[in-house]
Amino acid sequence: LEDPLWSVRRSAAWALAEIGREAKDAVPALIEALRDREWSVRKSAAWALGTIHPDPAEAVPALIAALGDRASDVRYWAAQALGQLGPEAQEALSALVTTLTDVDAHVRRRAAQAVGALRAGAATAVPALVSLLADEGTEVRVAAAQALGDVGVAAQDAVPALIGVLADRETEVRQVAAQALGAL
Repeated sequence: LEDPLWSVRRSAAWALAEIGREAKDAVPALIEALRDREWSVRKSAAWALGTIHPDPAEAVPALIAALGDRASDVRYWAAQALGQLGPEAQEALSALVTTLTDVDAHVRRRAAQAVGALRAGAATAVPALVSLLADEGTEVRVAAAQALGDVGVAAQDAVPALIGVLADRETEVRQVAAQALGAL
């Protein structure tokens, strides 16, 4: 991760991601790699942190910072990594809610999934998720509906909006909204 060639640093992060949880000793170096000058290294470091499942106290602050990266791929993988940490990433809720308004639809989708992974701890994010049910992106609307279902009973206030989404033009959105209603 300290090689002068960015492609080698990126490959090292990929290799650590493939190793997974057994690569926990590399977490400090991966956190440092989140600040690399090359976006593909930062993206790969975020991906690796998600697969390694590090101590949240160590990784969550760095992943929250990565949600503000100028490269959308880095923001996407930082949200993914936070989602993989699940309820252990509760500290990231506010930053994830902010990321729900990202200019990139793929990042918004991944942020919604990460919020849903926080489960009932994401109850304060329900209004933001409800807003995403009207997003122009089908995948974003699906992720928002799924996240509301994942939040569970704490998302009861979303019932009217989810009922409205049952008339969405896309079948998948309607199906996921119906499943979410069942989870509430």
